[in-house]
Amino acid sequence: MKASLATSALRMAVLNGYVAENAIFHSDRGSQYISKKYSEFAISKGIRLSVGRTGASTDSAVAESSFQCLRMRCTT
Repeated sequence: MKASLATSALRMAVLNGYVAENAIFHSDRGSQYISKKYSEFAISKGIRLSVGRTGASTDSAVAESSFQCLRMRCTT
């Protein structure tokens, strides 16, 4: 995935009102998420970036669990 795709997705989320003020965006260490272009856009919109530690799969376990619950509710 390219940084431009991740940046465009975040831009659409911001424009459509899906990003709260002072939001924190947590991601893995994918190059698209730690790119200068993505970081500058996020910061310009007041979004704080959080990046997981290398090799620590539990960093996003809580968020992934929450998303699973949402998916299950949406499909039942």
